[in-house]
Amino acid sequence: MRPSNTLTLMLVCWAAFAVFSQAQQPGVGVRVGASVHSQSSEFKVERAVGIGSDLQMLFHVGRGLHFKVGAGYDYLWLRQWDVLDEWKWDYWEKTYLDFLPGAKAQRVNQRLRYTSADSIYSAVFHPSQQLKELRLVAGAEQVLRVSDAWRLEAGCTFGVDLFYRELEMREEWTKRFNVDTTSADLDYGFRYRLLHFAPTRKGASLFVAPSLGVRLVVSPAIDIGGQMAYVHYFRGDRYLGVRLSKDGATWFPLKGKVMCGLGVIFKY
Repeated sequence: MRPSNTLTLMLVCWAAFAVFSQAQQPGVGVRVGASVHSQSSEFKVERAVGIGSDLQMLFHVGRGLHFKVGAGYDYLWLRQWDVLDEWKWDYWEKTYLDFLPGAKAQRVNQRLRYTSADSIYSAVFHPSQQLKELRLVAGAEQVLRVSDAWRLEAGCTFGVDLFYRELEMREEWTKRFNVDTTSADLDYGFRYRLLHFAPTRKGASLFVAPSLGVRLVVSPAIDIGGQMAYVHYFRGDRYLGVRLSKDGATWFPLKGKVMCGLGVIFKY
């Protein structure tokens, strides 16, 4: 499933879960939340920040223990100085740059600039990356009553991350015209922009996410909660006999990230 369809699916599921839990399931809750994200340490990229949303079903087991299942959609912006060297974009290196006289892929990839031998054409390149994640999760959390209004919670989820890593290249070109060789004042430059998109890199990665949070009891039917979680991604392509795509181990750019979020819990 493409991430662009995830928000619609989550809203439909939320409505269905709400009707189902209200009609048949005592002790069931629905959590809807939003969060901000930042990678915990450098790995393939120097910086990764973004936003996310999630939808979870909470099933009260007893003594403050809840089992939970759900899904989340995250969108992160990535900054990486050697992205073109890692990406190995065939069109860019073997077709496009070969079309530019005197352009060398390694030099352009590192400097992100090009000037023709006659100095008539020059360009500045701006690569940018995005990471889109669809997280499918299951886990448990323990809720501790502190007072009539406040609760503390600690939990852990496990899941699979279906990711799409995208790269686009914005180019700013200048063509210089020398109208009169005796007067530089008559020279001018024509500027234009180009935009290229690389093939999407996609795959799957397993993760574990311990979390801590606090809840404010607004009413018997509604809580407002804040939560912080650390998401650790496993790097292999096979776990417990389950084989994931090798593309996941090759192209997923993060070791882990920190998520801070707010959510509303509807209790039934």
